[in-house]
Amino acid sequence: MSRVTCDKTGRKTVAVSALAFDSKCESILMVRKRPDKNPEGQCGGWGIPTGGVEATETAVRTLVRETESESGYPVQRVVGLLAEEPKGLLHTLLFYLIEVEDFPQAIKERDEIIEARFIPLSEVLRMPYADRKTPQGVYLSVVNRIQDALGTLASVEPEELEDGSEDAAFKPWLRENQELLRAVVGELTRKGLLVPASA
Repeated sequence: MSRVTCDKTGRKTVAVSALAFDSKCESILMVRKRPDKNPEGQCGGWGIPTGGVEATETAVRTLVRETESESGYPVQRVVGLLAEEPKGLLHTLLFYLIEVEDFPQAIKERDEIIEARFIPLSEVLRMPYADRKTPQGVYLSVVNRIQDALGTLASVEPEELEDGSEDAAFKPWLRENQELLRAVVGELTRKGLLVPASA
């Protein structure tokens, strides 16, 4: 499932999405949706692992299940929650930063996913937006989430995150990866692929 939808009873629903960088913070894990058999009727295109939280699962369990079944990459660690995006009154999308193992297994959701791979951020940000005529494009909502995450992760100082807070989980990841990420963000900004956060 790649978008938040209300269930048949009209209860609030939650979906989760995963952002995973490669070891150099230059590429992100992307999945390519099938245009012909997409269960939600959405056009085909490139996105990030996403799925609906089932009543019997936690959001994190769904995140791991959907990432592994859509991409084939085993989840090594859920770093933390990047954003909570309300989608109307009854829907919420939870956007997480994760780490995955280097070697993928088989994609289980072949009815929805054509392929999964790490794609350089510079390539993702140059892709046309996905629509019915451009199934090789990237979903605009995914580009927006990626840009917001890059800006946040590159600008926050690990020392600013309070111990004991939900955001404290990001400290080790930021200490290990922020220098690489800032260099990538700087290069993407120089190429005109990212707008500086202050603009």
